[in-house]
Amino acid sequence: MLSTTTVQTLDDDELQAVLQHEASHVRRRDPATYAIVRGSVNALLFLPAVRGCAERTILDAEIDADAAAIQRVGRGPLLRALARLDAADTGLQQAAVGSIDGMMSDRIRVLSGSALAPAVSARNLRRSAAGVAIVLLPLVGLIAELSRTQ
Repeated sequence: MLSTTTVQTLDDDELQAVLQHEASHVRRRDPATYAIVRGSVNALLFLPAVRGCAERTILDAEIDADAAAIQRVGRGPLLRALARLDAADTGLQQAAVGSIDGMMSDRIRVLSGSALAPAVSARNLRRSAAGVAIVLLPLVGLIAELSRTQ
């Protein structure tokens, strides 16, 4: 599904690249994956690493769909389409990438041959480990106490 503004902004080759990208998402059932990933983020909000992993999962799906589009129409039309959408208003960017900050730029960097940064920072991993410990330690204590009383 593309907005009228997106269709009006892109030329025919760029539009074909975007349609091929979106068709790849449908074939791979990415919208269902996105729903599960976003639900996990909401359920595990207290673990910062979950958000980073979720964003990376979505970015990887976007990059895979980009690769599928490139196989069908070439790199140029897709790069031009992404650059136009990136330069356009925020509404087009959000529609194009599921409203995750910086994802459009990340995709353009990958298509241009650059590497991505790690999905989760060491700082967020430490915070998440602390969050898991805060949740699990009382639970382990409760289980130990229940075992002792029986």
